[in-house]
Amino acid sequence: MRAMPSFSLSNYKHLIEALGREGFAFRTVSEMESRESASVYLRHDIDFSIRLCLPMAELESELGVRSTYYVLLKGPYSLENEETKRALDRIKHLGHEVGLHYDLSRYP
Repeated sequence: MRAMPSFSLSNYKHLIEALGREGFAFRTVSEMESRESASVYLRHDIDFSIRLCLPMAELESELGVRSTYYVLLKGPYSLENEETKRALDRIKHLGHEVGLHYDLSRYP
């Protein structure tokens, strides 16, 4: 059995390009109503660092791909932090969606 490649932005770029060559359309989660059969819905749950998501969001934008980034209300980052706000603004400016990622185990 062939080993799975480790994650890198380079490998991610190759994956997106390969899917594009195969005719897949990239859509955001809010576009799930679309009945396109060859669609990829990219979503990212931001569990640890919003800042570390920026290179991925920038790469997707460069490739003409929009995706959805989900943020936690309670987690290792604060949505009140100015750096976090700037990073989220940048992600939205790049054309991506931002939504709420909730973890039911955090709420009794």
